[in-house]
Amino acid sequence: MRDPGRSGFGVAASAFHGYRSLRVLFDYPHVIRDQNDLRKIFERKMQERQEFIDRYFVFSDSDWKPPPLFGFEPMFEPALAGDLIAIPAGGGGLSLLDRSTGAVKRQVMPFGTPNPDTYVVGGLAVSDDGAIYYNAVKFDPDHPDQMPSQAWLVAVAPDGTTRTADYAALNPSAPAATASCFGIYDIMATPLPWPPQNPDGSPMMPPSAPCGPQRPGLNATPAVGPDGTIFLATRAHRNPRYSYVLAVKPDLSPKWATSLRDYLKDGCGVTTAIDATADQNMFHCKVGTPMGVERNTGLMPAAHVDDSSSSTPVALPDGGVLYGAFTGYNGSRGHLLKFDRAGAIRASFDFGWDSTPAVHGGADNYKIVIKDNHYGQDENGVDLGPFYITQLDSSLNAEWRFQSSNTMSCARQPDGSKMCEDDHPNGFEWCINAVAVDRDGTVYANSEDGNTYAITAQGKLRDSIFLDSALGAAYTPIALDHSGRVFALNAGHLWVLGTK
Repeated sequence: MRDPGRSGFGVAASAFHGYRSLRVLFDYPHVIRDQNDLRKIFERKMQERQEFIDRYFVFSDSDWKPPPLFGFEPMFEPALAGDLIAIPAGGGGLSLLDRSTGAVKRQVMPFGTPNPDTYVVGGLAVSDDGAIYYNAVKFDPDHPDQMPSQAWLVAVAPDGTTRTADYAALNPSAPAATASCFGIYDIMATPLPWPPQNPDGSPMMPPSAPCGPQRPGLNATPAVGPDGTIFLATRAHRNPRYSYVLAVKPDLSPKWATSLRDYLKDGCGVTTAIDATADQNMFHCKVGTPMGVERNTGLMPAAHVDDSSSSTPVALPDGGVLYGAFTGYNGSRGHLLKFDRAGAIRASFDFGWDSTPAVHGGADNYKIVIKDNHYGQDENGVDLGPFYITQLDSSLNAEWRFQSSNTMSCARQPDGSKMCEDDHPNGFEWCINAVAVDRDGTVYANSEDGNTYAITAQGKLRDSIFLDSALGAAYTPIALDHSGRVFALNAGHLWVLGTK
């Protein structure tokens, strides 16, 4: 059945979302000007999330449990591994199911007797040789956010044997768990504008506290490069401003670790004006602030591995890796960082929040495609945008941008017709954490307007098809199979799209 008035796309199937691979991630960063903005955005998003969960979400019967930290929606993501389906399980283990029948073939318990305080976090990655890599973290059951955690990279061979590597050993150059690490200024102790200044005019240092041990971001998935190198995103348990991208050898020994601190220089005077005084522009940088520093710390910016983000490292054809980190000072857009095969940061792009870019092409000519949302609302709560899908070259320079221009919120009616309201004058967010790209360079992406779009390799609209509803949707990926079918999620349904 084709959607009337559309071409190229057809609906091959639609199924209720009870599939275990569903991600439920709903984080929407916005520019916060004052406490009223913060409260309005928080209340709106909490209402949207709860309405979506109440209406659509059916959870798996796996004994997997999410870690006991609040403030994020954890990911439950199985993986195909040859003729098996690997399912996260309780106690930091996996269940391996027959791909055809769903019967349990093997239970994998790398830590022996399952400990209820040990959790599989993030997704599962499968290498070309069939090995499965994932992260496990043990939390204190009573004070998970304050007491030390312990984390491991787990490798499962095709025969079910396991190896583990403690994150403390994978990143020995990181501050010790008890080391004092800088946080941000405390609004109760340090009045605006920031950064406060010493008598000589230099920024005051922010308060500090113990970092906590290194562990993975709770929604990040390992990535495996062509040579078997495993890439990880890690952070201090109590302070995401001390984050790293790691490379690990196939034998689970460290290869390199690169801090996400002190590379970026686009804070005050670049993305935030230096014009704040005691009674004007209080949320800008204080007059006299040095160029480039972050307003909240007075230090050079620190990119974060944020637990709310599903950003995952992406192995590059040239042996390097990409990672989309969070930064709040640039309108909560984050930054995409490119690392070379030795771990040096070679480039950055001014968007990376909650995004895992797609890469297509060879080692000498690859392209990178990423969502590129601009956040912020007017006084009436209307999203300002603009909202793009952007293609970058291998140096992270923009080659083209495709802008969301639809202004209509629509919902599919029982008779198949659409009911619409013109209420998004600036377009819709791209509600996707990973686009898909086919062999011709065509990009497939979901939007919060309820459409799936096909964008040509030149950045032009090829096709679009309306699925079910325009809603604050889960930040889910889109997928292609070898037959060219597109798999998309909207309004709690899995849609299979293709030409007839």
